[in-house]
Amino acid sequence: HEILNRGPFVSGPLSLWRFESVGSAIPAGVELPDGPVWYDDEPTPPPSVERDGEVAIIHFHDVARFRIDFAERLITGFDIDHDTEECVITHILHDHIAPRLLAEMGNLVLHASTVRFGDGVALFLGETGAGKSTLATHLHQAGHRLLGDDAVTVSPGAHGYVAQVVYPSLRLFPEAIARLFDTATETSPMADYSDKQNVHLPEVIEAAEMPLPLLATFFLSGDCGATAAVVKPMDSTRACIKLVEQSFTLDARDPLCASRRLAAVSQMAQGVPAYSLSYPHDFARLGEVHAVIETTLNALRPDPAARRQENLVQ
Repeated sequence: HEILNRGPFVSGPLSLWRFESVGSAIPAGVELPDGPVWYDDEPTPPPSVERDGEVAIIHFHDVARFRIDFAERLITGFDIDHDTEECVITHILHDHIAPRLLAEMGNLVLHASTVRFGDGVALFLGETGAGKSTLATHLHQAGHRLLGDDAVTVSPGAHGYVAQVVYPSLRLFPEAIARLFDTATETSPMADYSDKQNVHLPEVIEAAEMPLPLLATFFLSGDCGATAAVVKPMDSTRACIKLVEQSFTLDARDPLCASRRLAAVSQMAQGVPAYSLSYPHDFARLGEVHAVIETTLNALRPDPAARRQENLVQ
C-alpha cells in the first residue's frame, strides 16, 4: 500500500501532527495485543486503547487501528479493513482521535454543539439523537453563528470560562437536512455505517478560531414526549456528572487522566451556569425553543447600567 503522509488537522494545537496510512498492513515492530472477540450480533464496542509510554494504539473494531506516537506527533493507520472508505478514516481522525489527543494533552474536551450568541457561546450537550445538531442549525439560521457540532475545548479564562471548537463541523440526518435546507445544500457522507451527512456551510467553515467566553451549558433531555420548551437550572453536582459523560479521554482506564478530568469538570460545573432543556421534537416549534434559550442567556448578562458603573469604577 502506498503510504499517505499529510497533516490531517489544518489548524489549532494539532496542526503539526502528521498522518500516514499503510492500509491493511501491520507496521514493522507493532505487536497486536490479544483482545476480546466480538461477534456480529453484539453491539459495537467502544474503541480499545493500549498504551506503552509515548505510543498508544487505538483499535476501532472491524474498521482499523491507529498507532499514535506522541514524541513524533505521528498517527499511523493500519490493519484497515479493505472495505473501509476514506470518509470513515477522516471521520475517525477528526471526531474520535483529535478530541482524545487534546484530552491527553491536558485539555477538557466536550462533545457538544457550539453556538455563538453575541460576544459569547453556549454549549448544547446530550446523548446521541437528542437533537443537538438540529437545534444548533436552527439557531444558526435564526442569526446565531454555529461554530461546530462535535468537539469543543473548555478552559478557565481571565473573566470566566472560554470555549473553542476543535474544528468547524455540522452533521445531520437526511430528514433534518430536507427540513432545514434547500436542495442546493452541499453534503457528503460522514461514514458508511451512518446515515448522517456532512453539511458544508461556508459560514461555519469560516468560524472564528479564537476562544470565546462561555455563557452557559444546556443539557438536552432527549424527551420526545415533551409538550413545551422548558429550561431548568441544574445544580453543580448534576452538571458535573453530565459533563463527565460528555467528555473525551484517550484511555478511560487511566486513573491519573480520570482524576484530572474529574477535577476539570468539577471546577467548570461550579463556574458555568448549567441548565436542562426539554422541548417537543417538532421542527415547527423550534422557534419556541429559541425564545427560552435567548431569555435564559439574556438573564445572565449584566444590566447595562451596572456594566457602565463597573467600567467607571475600573
